[in-house]
Amino acid sequence: MPLDSETLHDFVIAGGGPAGAAAALVLAQNGKRVLLTDPILGENAPTGIYSGLRGAQALLGELQGQSTLRSFNKELDNVWAAYREHHQAAYTAEERWRSEMFWRRRIAKP
Repeated sequence: MPLDSETLHDFVIAGGGPAGAAAALVLAQNGKRVLLTDPILGENAPTGIYSGLRGAQALLGELQGQSTLRSFNKELDNVWAAYREHHQAAYTAEERWRSEMFWRRRIAKP
């Protein structure tokens, strides 16, 4: 299909994981108009797409001879630690159904 002023995107990529983000990044860097979407991510779409994009950037950097994966791993470690801290705080603060099996198992975890 020829492109014209009414064409919004050259490519639509379904999947915001590392592969989709890498493809979107390479296409955009080559002047293409790209729509990246991931219907499974829902309300966490911006975080998922950002994480995929950062992973794609780190991988592309490595392929171009830069040492980017180690710093990306550290970034992921920090994100994971913050998630675990927030997750535990949220579970500990839950007061509505503390007697239910689901919450008893989760609140007991360190």
